[in-house]
Amino acid sequence: MRQYEFVAAPQGSEPWLELRKTGITATDMTAIMGVSPWKTAFALYAEKTGQFQPEPVGEAAHRGLILEDAVATWWESQHEGKKLRRSNGVLRLKDVPWAMCSIDRMVQGEDHIVEIKTSASPLWRIGIPEFVQVQCQWQLLISGFEEMTVAALLGGLVFREETVKADRNLQTEMFRKAELFLKAVETRTAPALDGRDSDVLAAVKPHSSEEWATADTGIDRVAAMYSQALYESRLLDEQISNLAISIKEAIGERQGIVGNTGWIATWRANKSSQRTDWKAVAEVLKSVAPETYEASVLAHTNEREGSRVFKYREDQLDGV
Repeated sequence: MRQYEFVAAPQGSEPWLELRKTGITATDMTAIMGVSPWKTAFALYAEKTGQFQPEPVGEAAHRGLILEDAVATWWESQHEGKKLRRSNGVLRLKDVPWAMCSIDRMVQGEDHIVEIKTSASPLWRIGIPEFVQVQCQWQLLISGFEEMTVAALLGGLVFREETVKADRNLQTEMFRKAELFLKAVETRTAPALDGRDSDVLAAVKPHSSEEWATADTGIDRVAAMYSQALYESRLLDEQISNLAISIKEAIGERQGIVGNTGWIATWRANKSSQRTDWKAVAEVLKSVAPETYEASVLAHTNEREGSRVFKYREDQLDGV
């Protein structure tokens, strides 16, 4: 008897998105495990608690969906007689329905998942990236399968196929961390922040008061470390600029330089481009057709909410 159940919902549809919100998916697990390139555990927590609404998926994700069929067709061409079936739904554990995953393809007639990836990331140069391994292990945990395949289209139009075997120790750790995360969501206990959480924190903690917070000794130490890091960063930026100008001087009027130890550097001019001076166009329109100008300004003027801007300074502010 299978340990999972299949809930039908076309991938990308509103029912599919709403269903995924009710549990922990393979993508969620990458954030919980701290290996996601795109999302932190705090950002996921803010989403699950309704405090933050993520931006819609970007162009790279759309390209990946478009290219999925091409990768699936390539895989079938490498495995004569085998066909892949698209999954339009979600797998979830019967006994633990919050543990769920969406799978890309199943091999027809077999208990075998094929995860499809498209990427130009250098992370793939040394094997399957850690976040993909975590996604696969979560799918293997829910399905109960012993292994699955990753089929990828990588930079340079290179196809690659890898096998991922079930790691029960890692799966146990992942399940434990998922339980702890859900408990944190239930009790509103936020995970630790990291440097990528600035925008999410600004949404969770919007500027709503003109009061000043008072630092304790711990934050004073953090501020001192921040100041030192800023100073060292400026020195490093200056060092990098000085080194770069030496290489540029060696290039001179040429397009680049080739080193003797396998490195190259280029210093090319970008292609010329045309720019319209819309300010000047507006001034002409204003003088020729002032009523049309005023109507256009009103029609195309929208208010944007100001974003929170972090600034640090060491001189005491008057009146604080």
